[in-house]
Formats: sequence, structure tokens, C-alpha cells
Amino acid sequence: CLDPFWYGLEITRTIPASGLTFENIGDSTAGFIVALDGTASHPFIENGNNVRITFMGNISNQTLRFISMPDRSMVERGGVNAMQFLSDPRLRSFFLLNIGTNTVRFGAATGAANLTASLSYRPRYLGTF
Repeated sequence: CLDPFWYGLEITRTIPASGLTFENIGDSTAGFIVALDGTASHPFIENGNNVRITFMGNISNQTLRFISMPDRSMVERGGVNAMQFLSDPRLRSFFLLNIGTNTVRFGAATGAANLTASLSYRPRYLGTF
């Protein structure tokens, strides 16, 4: 089956400590990648509806990537699959970017000030063939 979506160019934004509010300019929900760089304990990302993905481990001068796509979701630490470090597997909830306004925040149990974050996504447009 052909993919019914047309994808726009990748958009990358820095997430400030206060959070990032932006428009998903596509006409469909979109997947994203958030990269956290630095040193922290139990880092997390969450959306404006307080849906949170928490990494139950530490990063030490590493990159932690939260990958939330319609067809696959995962977490990588230093380029290695780290799904086993997510919070309670029964409560895992990866979210997608809604059409229109979205808010994404990051933090950590300790060391949030040591983190930098960026978000990348490609807007999706439903096409007809």
C-alpha cells in the first residue's frame, strides 16, 4: 500500500528551558524526534496535555533521543536502543504532534539545567492519488 502522505521539509527548533510552543503546519498529526544533550538523571519530555515520556536512567555527556513516529517509537541513548529504561511499560505513552498549536517541554529529576534540547519534525499532508 502506498503511503498516502506528502511530507514537507524537516523543521528543527531549539526547545528553551521554558518550553516550546509552535504550529504543526501540516494537515495531519506528525511524528518528531527530540534530542536531549548533556548530563541529567531521569530526563523527560512532555506535551501541553502533560503526556510524559520519562527515561528512568542517567545520561552523562550523552545524547538521548526520543523518537515518536506514527509507525515506530523508541528511545536511544548514545545511539543505542534504550527502551528498557522507560517508565512503567504498561504506562508508556508516546505522543504525536497535533495539527495546529503544540507545546513541548523537557526536564529531569536532577540536572535539567545541564541539558539542551531540540525538536525535529516533518509536516505531513494527506494526499490523494
